[in-house]
Amino acid sequence: MGKRKAKRAKGRFMVDNQLLDEFGTLLGPYGLAVYMVLARYANNETQECWPSTRKIAELTGMSRTTVKKELRTLQRLGVVTVQSGRGRYNPNRYTLQDITKAVEVNGPPGDLLESSMGHQATTNGAPGDHERTKERTNICTDHKTKEHKRLMAMYREELGYKIPSAGKENKAAQSLMRAGHTSEEVIECYRHFKAEPFWREMHLSLAYVLKNIGAWKSAKDQSNEATRRAIEGLRTLG
Repeated sequence: MGKRKAKRAKGRFMVDNQLLDEFGTLLGPYGLAVYMVLARYANNETQECWPSTRKIAELTGMSRTTVKKELRTLQRLGVVTVQSGRGRYNPNRYTLQDITKAVEVNGPPGDLLESSMGHQATTNGAPGDHERTKERTNICTDHKTKEHKRLMAMYREELGYKIPSAGKENKAAQSLMRAGHTSEEVIECYRHFKAEPFWREMHLSLAYVLKNIGAWKSAKDQSNEATRRAIEGLRTLG
């Protein structure tokens, strides 16, 4: 069973920590407030809810224009899906998505949101929207830059010497980030190949990791699944 996004107990509801960790700075207070309303009404089993934009605006103190804008952002980030309703008495259906899967499928949230900012910055919205768009774009850029620098620092530490062909390696690192791989995943993949006899005494580049990380992750997932099934089999026997 997939990881639950939001749960409700009597008089309360819960939201995954990862929503704030991964998307907090991108959504800002308005986006988070809209998500909270959706989580407040979401069904525990289906994660579906049907609050109207009027109701969301009433609970958050926003205009309906701003609410619709934040809902589109949530949808672009992949944390909420929207099925359009038909008219006043058939509102939109919102479904909260697994946060971890949203990151895996769509890549780093900064990349996904930034790709849509150019168009969004030219549209009219509630007062302050243009400034918030500029702020989000800066956050996206900062996030990508910091993660890229972090990966390169980790890579240098693994090498133990100055990075050769630094320009090509930087481009490979950027491509790995855009593809949604974390720094930890990249280094784990690097160590996997470096442990092979062929690579032990040779330079292993990030460009090579970029070409092979997909196959490595697939093999790793299959191995993990086989291990899980073996453990379940032993539990059954026990």
